[in-house]
Amino acid sequence: MEHNCSDLEKAVRETGLSHSSLKRTLELLENLQDIPRLMALKLLRFLQDVKVGRFQFLSTVEKTALLENFHYVMRGEREGTVSEICHLFFEQGGSSHLLPRTMRDALVDLLVSSRTDVVREITWRVVAGREPRLASLVSPQQVISALWSENPIFRNNVVEFLFHHFTPAQISTAISHYTAATGKTLCPEVLKRVIAMGGVELEQEKKKWLLTDIMKASDRRNEAIEEIWSDFLKGLSRFDRIRAFQDAAVEMSWAEELKKSYRKHPTKSRPQVAKGFPERIAGIRKNAHQSLMS
Repeated sequence: MEHNCSDLEKAVRETGLSHSSLKRTLELLENLQDIPRLMALKLLRFLQDVKVGRFQFLSTVEKTALLENFHYVMRGEREGTVSEICHLFFEQGGSSHLLPRTMRDALVDLLVSSRTDVVREITWRVVAGREPRLASLVSPQQVISALWSENPIFRNNVVEFLFHHFTPAQISTAISHYTAATGKTLCPEVLKRVIAMGGVELEQEKKKWLLTDIMKASDRRNEAIEEIWSDFLKGLSRFDRIRAFQDAAVEMSWAEELKKSYRKHPTKSRPQVAKGFPERIAGIRKNAHQSLMS
């Protein structure tokens, strides 16, 4: 690393580290041969600002620049070295975790409290990849707002994180509470991703209940609803499709949106038990379809 030792030494001394921590920090900075001096100085400033609680009061531009610098510096073979520097700054040595507990907690607070997408996204990259216990530190309610981010990669990463660590019911509840509080609705792309992820883990009946709740919180354009409904049916067996139509009138309140494109059929027919199997199946389908549309 090309640098002026006096600059780095002065920056480290201003942090108030103990003599042993200061000496070891300078030794580790000497080992960072592939980053320029400015990045090393930004690293020191970032750690100090987080340590003393000043980081949260910086502007969005300053937060983003320091977080991106930290994320870059702590990559690849430098990760272990930078991790040790972090622990020395917060004087929490001896941990097997990449981030010191106090620093981790400050970044998690920033993640759940920030109202700026760009800050949340870079904070997510910094924390999610380096803190295996993140799911125990946040709840679905605290990160659910990320589903409304304009960054599709960030949205998708959060959806995968949620379904990997929490139940579909917890996620559905978080979405419902957030939409009720903000008046926002899920866009069709996010809705399809949530349903696709939830469907992997749910039994058929639970899936339909999840669909009911999630669809109430969605931006329900007719074309999108028909596409999602079609995708849902494609994943069912022949007999599950029959049961889905039989139960839909009661359990899928969101299917009301589909009714608007069809005429009502007040007359209900019952399948004849005496008829052959194909005729009985056809009768069940007809009766279920008419029940849904009535």
